[in-house]
This record gives sequence, structure tokens and C-alpha cells, in this order.
Amino acid sequence: MKKKTLAVILAAFVAIIIISFPYLKAEYLTARYGSQFEGLYEQTHMLVYADYCKVLEYDGSHARCVYIEKGVCTNVLEFKLHNGSWEMTHWETIWSSSGSADSLMWPLYF
Repeated sequence: MKKKTLAVILAAFVAIIIISFPYLKAEYLTARYGSQFEGLYEQTHMLVYADYCKVLEYDGSHARCVYIEKGVCTNVLEFKLHNGSWEMTHWETIWSSSGSADSLMWPLYF
């Protein structure tokens, strides 16, 4: 009985670690590199505000960030480092309150 209980607790612990890893990774990348991407959503020339930004991927020359405007829209922007500055290379609205975008994104940031 003790082995079975220990196995269940261990399985639950592993599941929690696996589920939380993308969030922990994004929090770390945002804390380390997030200041570089503040306000870069303006490169779309359509987005005028974001409540917050999370850095999802970063390798020094490429980055992928999610910009959230609570209750309005969620956008994922990709950037490349070009001549010392970040330039947007791709933009995707993955959720919009107007219903015009409704994609699944992992991890979820709302």
C-alpha cells in the first residue's frame, strides 16, 4: 500500500512539473530578457496597448513573445535581431474578444 501511495504522489509531482515547465521557462526568460521587448508590439502599427508581455523563446538572435491586452486580444510576435535592434518578422493574433481569432496556445496566458 505504501508503494502504491508513493507512486501516485510521485506521478502527480512529475505531472505538475511537466505542466508548469512552460510557465516557469517563460517567467525566467521574461525576467532576464523582457525589458528588450517592452513596447515592440507597436511595430505592428495596429496594436496600441498591451497589459503585459511574456518572452516564450529567446536565443540571442530570435525571440518569440506574447503580448496580452486583457479581455481584448492576445498576440504572438516573433523578432529577429538585425543591426543591434529587434525587428518583428511574424505576427499572429491568437485570441480576440471579437471572435476573429480563436487559436490554442500553450502555455496559456490570460
